[in-house]
Amino acid sequence: MTQKNDVCLSCGTIRSFVDVNEKASVRRARVARSLPFDLELSSGRYRCARLLGVGRLGETYLAFDEGGQARSIKRLHHGLLDSPRVAEVLLPALQASQLLSHQHCVAVLGVEQLGESCFVLTDYVSGVDLGALFRHARYHGAPNPSVAVHLVAQICEGLAHAHHLVYEGRGAQMFHGALWPQNVLLDREGSARLRDFGCWHPALEGRGEVPVVDQSPEHLRGEELTRATDVFCVAALLYQLLTGHGLFEGRAAQEVLASARGGTLGSMDQVPLAFRSLLRRCLAVDPRRRPSDARALAADLIAARPGAAERKTRPELLSYLEPLMAGVEESSPPPVGPAPRGSTEVVAPA
Repeated sequence: MTQKNDVCLSCGTIRSFVDVNEKASVRRARVARSLPFDLELSSGRYRCARLLGVGRLGETYLAFDEGGQARSIKRLHHGLLDSPRVAEVLLPALQASQLLSHQHCVAVLGVEQLGESCFVLTDYVSGVDLGALFRHARYHGAPNPSVAVHLVAQICEGLAHAHHLVYEGRGAQMFHGALWPQNVLLDREGSARLRDFGCWHPALEGRGEVPVVDQSPEHLRGEELTRATDVFCVAALLYQLLTGHGLFEGRAAQEVLASARGGTLGSMDQVPLAFRSLLRRCLAVDPRRRPSDARALAADLIAARPGAAERKTRPELLSYLEPLMAGVEESSPPPVGPAPRGSTEVVAPA
């Protein structure tokens, strides 16, 4: 595998890491040889039929329960939780995310440790992530601003639910912390769904590739993350939807941070006039200058959004997504019966 170097912005230390794309390809090849396999959790038996992706946290599978219902199952990378620093942040975040119940959040149905493996069971979202939309926009043009606002408004709704979550009469607020494009899913109906709440930790940096364009100044400097960090990340997504390119694209993060005009990141030259004031505040280097949470951002977004009615915007969004959805595989359940010979079977201990 190829080894590369990176520079930590907070301390200047040169860090070496394995090329993530190459490492992920090796994992995909290894996993493909074991599919399909059966997995027995406390909630029932599942057949893992297809690998959906390999990320910084683990491998995600399309799985089916005994009734043929599609689910997603993420198996955390072996040894990921061996670090106390990671385990003390990641496991509580995964457990807490089971409290989220909102149409714009992917439902976490269970978190279970079997021996040395940890599995996360969630709803399956048939569609694409926002990263796929950004790649499509490079060659086919950015969506209409009203469509961009429609998408971001949904993201804000899901975040506001988490930012102001109350469980059994007590505050259970949480922030996302890793609102990258791959953590925003778009289903076939054009609905945005957020996944992997609270699953970012500095100790995970060497385990996966996070595009610099999506990172807040707090991420880059290794500082504490807050709900204002989510506001920055949402604004970065809106910025790319409106301009067709990312904040840091083509420039080193250090250079962009050092040259921030008026304490705000990103040139506003290509941003429609109605959104410039909002984005200047949301992309402020100092988190205290941003809207405090997603609810405050949503209120400002509504004030800036174009006057197009949602009934007109939604069909336009679906039309824009149609070429992307055409390449999404159908989630048909596999044949009933025992897993094929040679497959791996993981069974929960009694």
